Amino acid sequence: MEVANEEGQKMRVKVKDGEIIFPKEAVGKTALVEGEVYTIELDEEEAKDYFEHMAEDAGQEFDPSTVKGPVTIYQVKGIGAVIN
Repeated sequence: MEVANEEGQKMRVKVKDGEIIFPKEAVGKTALVEGEVYTIELDEEEAKDYFEHMAEDAGQEFDPSTVKGPVTIYQVKGIGAVIN
């Protein structure tokens, strides 16, 4: 699941497959997520691979020239969520 704040900054919530299921009806709703925030540091090539994989999963095109330099990704290791 990906959450965004009011400014549009996004953060991915990662959980073990099958442990927590986020319903499609949750899109656009408010979520309170509990878990541990961590960072992933990627060099330029790793970032290109990561964003290419994310685009494939979303069925979108990916242009590797959009990635410039290293990237820091913030994620939440989710242990629970409430969706309103």
